[in-house]
Amino acid sequence: MRTPHTPLALFAAVVAFLLPVVFSPSIQATFWTPAAAICLVVAGVGFVPLVRTARRDRAGAAVAALVAVAFVSAVLAGNRTLSFFGLYGWGTGFLFVLALAGAWAIGRTIPARGASLVERALLAAAIVNAVAAVLEMGLDLSAFQLGKVGGRAIGLLGNSVHLGGFAGAAIVLAGRRFAARPARWAVVPVLLGTAVQVSGSRAGLAIIIAGTAYVALSLGRRLLAVVFATLVIAGVLLGGGLAHIGGGTSVTSRVQEAAGGGGVRARLLTWEAGVRSLPEHPLVGVGPGLFRDATAPRRTVDVAHAEDPEKLFVDAHNLIVEYAVTTGVLGLAALVAWLWLAIRSGRGPLLWFSLLLLVNHLVEPQAVRTTPVLFLALGAAAPDDALRTLASLQRARAAAAVSSALALVAAIVLLVGDFHLEQGRLDFVHSHARAALRMLPHWAEPALLEGRIYLFEERVHRRPEDAAAALDWLRIAAERDRGNPTTWAVLGENLLAQGHRTEGVAALRQSLRANPTSVRALNDLGIEASIVGDTGEAARWFRRSLDLDGNQRSIRRRLDALEGGP
Repeated sequence: MRTPHTPLALFAAVVAFLLPVVFSPSIQATFWTPAAAICLVVAGVGFVPLVRTARRDRAGAAVAALVAVAFVSAVLAGNRTLSFFGLYGWGTGFLFVLALAGAWAIGRTIPARGASLVERALLAAAIVNAVAAVLEMGLDLSAFQLGKVGGRAIGLLGNSVHLGGFAGAAIVLAGRRFAARPARWAVVPVLLGTAVQVSGSRAGLAIIIAGTAYVALSLGRRLLAVVFATLVIAGVLLGGGLAHIGGGTSVTSRVQEAAGGGGVRARLLTWEAGVRSLPEHPLVGVGPGLFRDATAPRRTVDVAHAEDPEKLFVDAHNLIVEYAVTTGVLGLAALVAWLWLAIRSGRGPLLWFSLLLLVNHLVEPQAVRTTPVLFLALGAAAPDDALRTLASLQRARAAAAVSSALALVAAIVLLVGDFHLEQGRLDFVHSHARAALRMLPHWAEPALLEGRIYLFEERVHRRPEDAAAALDWLRIAAERDRGNPTTWAVLGENLLAQGHRTEGVAALRQSLRANPTSVRALNDLGIEASIVGDTGEAARWFRRSLDLDGNQRSIRRRLDALEGGP
């Protein structure tokens, strides 16, 4: 008679399935908030297993060192609050690092049979995402906030690059089942190949090729290996056809784009900016989650030409660069040691799934949907029954109950707060905005919403007190996230509109410091300078703007008028 699965193993399987599939159109951050709430619970549940692994396992000691460095880094950060909680919609601050450590410790602590359950849950989640991706190519799913973004399927992950990486890595989980029952599982490699193709992810294509090679070699039977590879290729070809018929963008077309540089060049230049920022905070970094704040002020014209001038890299799109910049040399050393020791002790499809997803993290950003899954699978690839015995001690259970309860409360507050934020955005009423302010006091977004509601009311009722209140809330929003050029630009524009020229220009200059390639800030400064008659200053701002984006006819006409052109 089989022994029942442990509660921790069941929890790990539920997390493995839910993180890649959970979303809610009823809240502001449809694809982020539900997964971020789960990550909080993972951090709470995984805290005790993390402590246990740190005391008797070298990989556990390494991850505990990373958590400690990340905590010190967050305390010393220029924006402690954002470094602790992470940017809204990204959430890759200290709590995220703690969730990654907790996810790995949970996987490490569950028994081998529980690890098999996690493997099945991950494969199920990949299949669900693949089916959703196929449907997005042919159906209008906008009512569910699903569909193509830039012509690329996003599955249920909300991001095409995460879909491509996750579906590509999951191919290794399908191999063992295909070997046992080829006929029953034949559709899965086709589905996963299709999902990678319609995601348009070049990294995803490389990952599924590598994963298919691993499966083919591990099958042992040449004919079965050829059939498996053929099914994957068929899926990729099918995805190309679906993308063409549905007006989408396939991997094939994006591989051709890569020859011209594009996003690859932008990444390289951003990584260079990250390396140049290291001497300022060499030991513990700028703070978890604050990669944007460290690198955006160093953006160059070359980056703007390779990418959108207003688009900032919130994450390094490379795990190594990200942690070098945000947690310094000490944090990077702990991360590398953790990965090395954990990989050395792992085995089987879960290890290869983790490795392939790790490769994706070398060219794509972290995410609350996929990064915790990577480390959960990496821990489950090397389960330790001795650690499970330690975790079952009565004192450990009591501590786990407390940390889990606290994390659950925090997760509920996040979900409810984001619901109010979305309702405030839809209804434009103070009651929801103020509820969001109470529940999400750490982020700029609720303050920005409250300011916009007051601006709307000022335009409708023409009450000076509404205009003053709007500016107050916009100032709060800008101060909460000083590295965000958009909040400073919004503040500056509204200050100028209400006659506060000195403060408005200062806010726009702060926006430009946060992002030296901001066409919006440059144009605003140029227009304001021309209004007050400073033609030389206005021309200087406009020329900088046109250097970044030469396709601005209205700005070109303004500059010609200032310089006496035709």
